[in-house]
Amino acid sequence: MLPINAVKMDRSLLASVATAEADASIVAAAISVSRRLRLRVAADGVETREQFDFLKTHGCQEAQGSYFSAAVDPESFTLLTSSGQKTHSSV
Repeated sequence: MLPINAVKMDRSLLASVATAEADASIVAAAISVSRRLRLRVAADGVETREQFDFLKTHGCQEAQGSYFSAAVDPESFTLLTSSGQKTHSSV
């Protein structure tokens, strides 16, 4: 058994899931296989509500990206996290 417990999908895979059927099929299959192998699935680079909804519908468990928050410097991150504002999402 491989010593892995998660699969992280890069933004390049997510860019056109809402508009290209082939891309959507690839991402959905990757999520499905990962879940069947009992691996946690995370997505990086979520930029739109459509991408987020697609990931949620297909069983992706975590997501991060500019849809939730623009990139921030360390000081701003500390302020955001202490204020309770979400910078990522458990899908």
